[in-house]
Amino acid sequence: SIRSLHDMTMLELASLKITLHHNVKAGIVGSVAVVCFTPLLLDKDEQVAQELEDKYDKLKDKLYTAALMKQLGEKEWAMLSEKERQKKLLEMRRQAMKLKKEGKEDEMERLFADALANDKGIIEILGMSKEQYLKSLEEKRKRRKETRKKVLEDGTEVDVEVEVDEEGNEVEGKVFSILDTLDKNFDSEKDALMKQLQNSGDQFSAARERQAMLVKLRLDKKKLDQQGTFDQAALILGQANTLGKRQLSEKERQIALARARIAARKSKLQKSSSKTGLLLDNENDIDIDTDDAGELQDILVELVHKKHEGEREVLQQLLDNLDPDQMQAVANMSRKERQAEIGLLREDRRKWREEVADRVPNADELSIQQAIQLEWLRQAAFLNLANVLSEASDVEYDMTIENEEERKEDFERRRKEEATVKMLALLQEKQDDEAAMLLGNIKHKGLSEVQGMCLKHKRAVTEGWLDNMAAVLLAKQGAANEAEQELVKELEKKYDNIKDKLILQMLEQQIGAEEWARLSKKEKSTDCDSALIPLL
Repeated sequence: SIRSLHDMTMLELASLKITLHHNVKAGIVGSVAVVCFTPLLLDKDEQVAQELEDKYDKLKDKLYTAALMKQLGEKEWAMLSEKERQKKLLEMRRQAMKLKKEGKEDEMERLFADALANDKGIIEILGMSKEQYLKSLEEKRKRRKETRKKVLEDGTEVDVEVEVDEEGNEVEGKVFSILDTLDKNFDSEKDALMKQLQNSGDQFSAARERQAMLVKLRLDKKKLDQQGTFDQAALILGQANTLGKRQLSEKERQIALARARIAARKSKLQKSSSKTGLLLDNENDIDIDTDDAGELQDILVELVHKKHEGEREVLQQLLDNLDPDQMQAVANMSRKERQAEIGLLREDRRKWREEVADRVPNADELSIQQAIQLEWLRQAAFLNLANVLSEASDVEYDMTIENEEERKEDFERRRKEEATVKMLALLQEKQDDEAAMLLGNIKHKGLSEVQGMCLKHKRAVTEGWLDNMAAVLLAKQGAANEAEQELVKELEKKYDNIKDKLILQMLEQQIGAEEWARLSKKEKSTDCDSALIPLL
């Protein structure tokens, strides 16, 4: 609205001008569409809240889908068209809203209780057995709310709403409910985001913070669209800890998510011969030629998502197609020898990456440069897998397999699967770090800089740079420890400087400001060193 123009940043005003000019030329009457189809215009902070609500709605849709598959059966569900599925999902959403309005959320939860209870992934997240989960729901169903009189310490009598069991006895403590937990998570996340916006300072800073939030929420929704089940979606969004009784560490979350993704991919490949490709079919699939800030942010989300998805797929394809003879050869090498080989590959790839960044290749050049890098990464995958397999493992021999040769083959297969899970988890963590850095940087970028980010990520997708994958497979051994040591050195340097300043202030007070001012820099330094000796 015109009234809100004074709140806009120069970037937003420029974007609005371009959009309005385009709409006038194209004869687009957006205002009419807004009046017809939008019941209430959202202010800027409400846009964030709406995106957050959409994200949680998508997460709940995973629950409703599980319930529908349980009701209809997987075969009948698979036979439905996408339009029929969406219609049934809409009916269940309406039913959920109706039950919530009537205060009958428990009935809604019962609809998908059996479906979730038979899902190993969600049971693992919840930290309870199927029987415990169903018992908890049954206990919740038997409870009811009553308004009772309570006398406060000062003698005042008030009406208090309490929960009681079948016999009318008051019950303390809440019974576990996935829907209740998701609603609480939504409220907590919304409050945190709104507080962050309120504390972001001036209007310009608030606008940048808001845009970063919108990008993150849209990236979360994009990730949700790719997850087939609720447990995968919960792990993606980090909801697992608030849902379950057992707290997952970040490493455990990444491992669980990697295992879920590998299982989903395996199931998909068994049902269909199609595979997820790394590259876009052609360079025009995503057009980044726009000056609209909102469109650019959506484009960036799409590109980052495609890049990460492609990297995970290529890693799994490489690990699926390892040559047994080559695996045996690298297994016979020492860990030091394997790390030396990785070092050589890392240096070759570094030089290659610097060269390809300078110019956009033609089709023939692209084919050659992708083949070169994939060969390096394939070799690195061999070496890394051998390193992981050489480490201690929780995998044990299955003594129920009587044939010794079959038992050994089963053991090796499961060890390789576990190693693959660990390597995918490392890649996921690297991708999450990149996404967090991108979201942290975008609020400090202008329009041209965001366009540059889009161009960079588009090239990463279309040319198959695979930077995150290369960072994981070609990492230096102990790189994390080196980074920690560097951080410690920086902190020591920082606190040494602070200590020196305090000592100089102390000496100045002892000697006097006038005499201290007459001392040379060398004399001041000597006095400081002398004062430091008793402290060491």
